[in-house]
Amino acid sequence: CYHFGWSPQPPICKENVQTCQTSPSILHGTVTSVLKQVYQHGETLEVQCNISFALYGSKIIECVDGEWAPLPSCTEEVKTCGPPPNITKGTISRFKSSSTYQHGETVKYQCQPRSAIFGTNPAKCLHGQWEVPSCLANPRKCTRPKEAVFEPDAQLSKQFKTNTIATYRCGTNLHETKCVDGLWVPEPLCKETCPPPPQLPNAINIAEMRIYRSGEEISFRCEERFHLRGPQKIKCEDGKWQTPPRCLDLRCDPPPQIDNGIVKIGNHTVFFSGDSVEYLCCSGFDISQSNSVKCENRKWSKPPVCK
Repeated sequence: CYHFGWSPQPPICKENVQTCQTSPSILHGTVTSVLKQVYQHGETLEVQCNISFALYGSKIIECVDGEWAPLPSCTEEVKTCGPPPNITKGTISRFKSSSTYQHGETVKYQCQPRSAIFGTNPAKCLHGQWEVPSCLANPRKCTRPKEAVFEPDAQLSKQFKTNTIATYRCGTNLHETKCVDGLWVPEPLCKETCPPPPQLPNAINIAEMRIYRSGEEISFRCEERFHLRGPQKIKCEDGKWQTPPRCLDLRCDPPPQIDNGIVKIGNHTVFFSGDSVEYLCCSGFDISQSNSVKCENRKWSKPPVCK
């Protein structure tokens, strides 16, 4: 129950569900999963955008009663990156000669001897900024925490090298964690999961309808002409979502009428914050002030008077 009501809407139990015959066509993007002729209800695919195009929405899509949902979009990203930065105790092992990199392009780093790399490698150019890894000198090893059940089972005394990915069990679900300089990231604790995130009114639905682990985040984008008020991202914390933002309506009421004058609106029927209109007085009347009024914060400035 949120400030706007229940979300998501109650489910529907349907006996006969349809299959999806083909994978969807994503403009400026591709499906990276193994392709099949027929997909059963509940099967998922992963979407990736082409170079210089940014993904908006969930990269995981699901076959829901014959339709793929939620379909993301690949939007052109005009911001570019300069040459990839240097990192301490590391060098770039593979890169192109160009000084400009498009959104989604990558370069690969390698660390000096006795150093381990962790983070995003290959590094990525994302929205005009480089997301680069770092090199750890003589990184510490990890041991299995007492409260974590690893799959396959591991002794408490076993040592795991940095960058080792381990699988641990929470109830019937398996999760992954990574050893980074003596610490497991994320920490292998069984925390409560969150239901599908809130579907904000007047927001572009970019979240996937699945169960989220504690610590996962989702972001929000409002539809055109709606303003986001509140945090852009919210996090799942021990079974509950943080308070979501609101998408505020920026539409204004029609401009006020005045005695002995008219308002010039032409064919406009919808007005938004920032819009301006002009007034004209009837013959024999003079306008008292500026003949233009503006809508700000859904309210019109004071209209003129025809004297």
